[in-house]
Amino acid sequence: MWIPTMAAAVNRSSSHNINQTLRIFAGVNGSVLTHKQLFTIVNSGWSQPSNAGYTGIVKQFATGSDVSGRINVFALTAAGECYQILETAAKSGVFVSTDMGVAGWQEMALACNCFGRFELFGLAGGAIHHVWQTDSDGHWSKCVPIANTSDVQQVVVATNASGGIDVCALGGDGRVWNFAKTGSVMNSNWSGSELLKTPGLQQIVLVQNADKTLALYGLAGSGVWLTTKTPRGWDNVKQLAIDIALCAGGGE
Repeated sequence: MWIPTMAAAVNRSSSHNINQTLRIFAGVNGSVLTHKQLFTIVNSGWSQPSNAGYTGIVKQFATGSDVSGRINVFALTAAGECYQILETAAKSGVFVSTDMGVAGWQEMALACNCFGRFELFGLAGGAIHHVWQTDSDGHWSKCVPIANTSDVQQVVVATNASGGIDVCALGGDGRVWNFAKTGSVMNSNWSGSELLKTPGLQQIVLVQNADKTLALYGLAGSGVWLTTKTPRGWDNVKQLAIDIALCAGGGE
């Protein structure tokens, strides 16, 4: 059984096949390997690892499935380049890699809009950059910076209720800014930025709830904060009854 050590496995990610089995990707000793669940039932076993078509040191993965059921893997390298590792056909388990043509990215975030197309965001030099699929065949736009984004330390994205994309940017001062676009028009403009009433945060996560509202979680010290975006806008921020230090074994 393939069990990479923590030193060898630079990063890991997973995605579902069209038949709902799970497929795992990991950077191991300079190569990207993939490992699939054999059946959907519990404890069904896993395949032997195989090469996923890219060789290089990966520091971050993002994964998703496109409208045809093919797994798409985006691999951000230690050099700040991004590669798309695309399954050639749904359930084929055969992957090819393509250079996305970006440079200097420190991190990335992936979302899928209401047209079933991927939009990829990268952070470079404190600014947010954006590249998106222009058609259902998977062609990509040129990478463009999003205006008026600077001193950003982290970017997170999620699909909003209209099928558009919400972006939350964590600044170097710990404040969080939000901007979005609707999903009704493919090339709609971004909204103005809204400063959220969060405390000084160190790290953020943005997810879509089952009712299509958005939840932003933030870490401040050992405390976790939550604010939710509904059709009325962002709710008041509240601290959750969670102590990260105790969860990590820092308490007695």
